[in-house]
Amino acid sequence: MTWHEAQTFCRGLKGELVKINSAEENEFVWDLATRQAPSVKYIRIGLKWNSAANDFYWYDHSVPVYKNWATGEPNGNAAEPCGHMYGRSSDRNDWKHWNDFPCERRMGFACQRVL
Repeated sequence: MTWHEAQTFCRGLKGELVKINSAEENEFVWDLATRQAPSVKYIRIGLKWNSAANDFYWYDHSVPVYKNWATGEPNGNAAEPCGHMYGRSSDRNDWKHWNDFPCERRMGFACQRVL
């Protein structure tokens, strides 16, 4: 799904695209996603470019307290305003690391329940 389609789907489940606050959470999301969908190359996460702040923020407009960007990322900013994590099947060796990417590109995603 696109970033917006995935977020809408997650909200339909009373959740959001996943927000990652620590290395342990990053590992958990990556492990779960790659076990459930081992062929997925990219996993959408809840990061989105905020042009007013000139930086990436989570879906709830909070500042990331943990970041796991791949080397040289993010590099697209407004041209690649949505975040994803590299999955096991990606053609890069940056598994578990994040990248910025166009929101319209379709890929796997991870939801989290919001209480």
